[in-house]
Amino acid sequence: MFESRPIARYLDNKFAPKSGKRLVPTDPQKAALVETWLSVDHEQYNPNIATIVSQQLQWHGPTDEALVATKFARLQQVLDVYDKHLATHKYLAGDYSLADVSHLPYTDFYYKLGGQFQASIDSRPNVARWWKDISSRPEWVATLALSAPKQ
Repeated sequence: MFESRPIARYLDNKFAPKSGKRLVPTDPQKAALVETWLSVDHEQYNPNIATIVSQQLQWHGPTDEALVATKFARLQQVLDVYDKHLATHKYLAGDYSLADVSHLPYTDFYYKLGGQFQASIDSRPNVARWWKDISSRPEWVATLALSAPKQ
């Protein structure tokens, strides 16, 4: 859903003052870092990972293996940049923020594909540490539980 980032910003502005947990800082310099990483996600990370996931899960028909291979190669370059950045930062924009949250949905699907996809996260120590951290946060675990099939 292409409007998910504006919706997340709206929800952060509406509810963060009550909860005290902001995903976009009020400090302009820190907010700019969040916006920078949201742009990287939108322009570099998401187009590659979303295509891989949708192709592998056959959301739009049979898997186009050539397209997956192209997007996988591009994503590896992006993950290398992330790994270098995360070597000196716990989270993308310094503190846990919307920049990290925006990566959760597709990365979760991607990681669960296993094989080379999971290995591409696990083989980068800083990306692996970051992924383990953000994907195990109580808010994300609760979100996944809401979408789990009812038994």
